[in-house]
Amino acid sequence: MAAFDTPLTTLLTPSKPPRQATYSSPSNSMAPKSEPKSTIQAQFPPGQQPVGTTSPVLPDTKTNLLDSTPPQIVRALGQAEPLVRGLNVVLGLLTWSSGQDWLSFFLVVGWWVVCLYGPLIVKFVGNFIPVVCIAVWYLLQKTGMSSVSITLGGTDVGKQWRRLQKGRRRMRL
Repeated sequence: MAAFDTPLTTLLTPSKPPRQATYSSPSNSMAPKSEPKSTIQAQFPPGQQPVGTTSPVLPDTKTNLLDSTPPQIVRALGQAEPLVRGLNVVLGLLTWSSGQDWLSFFLVVGWWVVCLYGPLIVKFVGNFIPVVCIAVWYLLQKTGMSSVSITLGGTDVGKQWRRLQKGRRRMRL
């Protein structure tokens, strides 16, 4: 390993006496230096520090961030809050920092399954996805748990559809 001694390996290994070079050279500039390295620190007079080396001066006044932000920005942030929370959960799972390692593990396993068996999933299971979506939608409509309402021209299409369905059920009875 003597042929692979670099400055990094000499710094990381315990101090040994420096080895003498076995070859003859006109200058011995490649030999390890034994003089200690010291940190040079510049001294500046107070108030004349270079830009970026001092901490920023914060004003003494306390301002309310919510009052100083325009209402349009506050409204946009309020409307984007569910998206930000969802993105936070997804990024927490992807970076394994959510505290739920088993969910991250299942995410990785799911990714492997999709990568390895993607064509088979699309070929065989892909036909059942619309059927499952229709069945779930039907069950949600049947139990009344659906909270989705579509409005067209100020009228609630879902309410009209339910009213029409109730009328048809009454006619059958």
